[in-house]
Amino acid sequence: MNREKIIIFTLTFILILFFSILTMSIAVGDPPSTAANSLIEFEEKKQIKYKYTNNSKIDLKKKEEHTKIEVLEKDFTFPKYDNVPLTDDVKQKIYDYSINKNFSYELILAIMKLESNFITDHDNGEDYGIMQWNKPSGTFDFLTDIVAVELNIQKEDVDWTNPYHNAIGSIWYLDWLRNEWRNLGVTADEHLFEKILISYNMGFNGTNKFLSSHGVDDSPYVRAVSNYKTQLERDGGFY
Repeated sequence: MNREKIIIFTLTFILILFFSILTMSIAVGDPPSTAANSLIEFEEKKQIKYKYTNNSKIDLKKKEEHTKIEVLEKDFTFPKYDNVPLTDDVKQKIYDYSINKNFSYELILAIMKLESNFITDHDNGEDYGIMQWNKPSGTFDFLTDIVAVELNIQKEDVDWTNPYHNAIGSIWYLDWLRNEWRNLGVTADEHLFEKILISYNMGFNGTNKFLSSHGVDDSPYVRAVSNYKTQLERDGGFY
């Protein structure tokens, strides 16, 4: 009987000691629920950080890829025609303006080839620049205003020996000629293209005089421009 009491006493003491130690541990540390919450919070923060870092890397990669695509698109949106002696920047601007005015880029380059052979400061005393605009003509001052407005610059800053400035004025004038002929009822089937070119070369009065005794196919100017345009489209350059 005494032995059983001793065993019971011993077991009771061990249990009391065990619960005392457990209580002290809980008091010193975080409560189980708080510790668990901290662990969950830590894991969530780690996941957020990982996600943020990964997303940043993905966004950066996408941005780099988008930039590369933009550069490629800018480089290849227009035919460069390497034997056309203009900078790529000037070619791009002329291409953009040509397309904006619904003119073939190759047509504009063909006119430049015939008019000046791409000598940007070509000056024969009356005709100036890459598309040889005629200064004594009554529309020269008006077109200078047009170029200033189109480029958002001061009129005094317009330089007709600048290939881009010259092209802006000349392409705008070609567009005006096209509209004038259309207003007169001329359609594509009635040689609109040829009449625009002859007018660019001779003016309206000169064109009417020429056509009174010649057909549009008799114009050396039209034939030369058409030939250069075909060279570009067929062969990728002038020869």
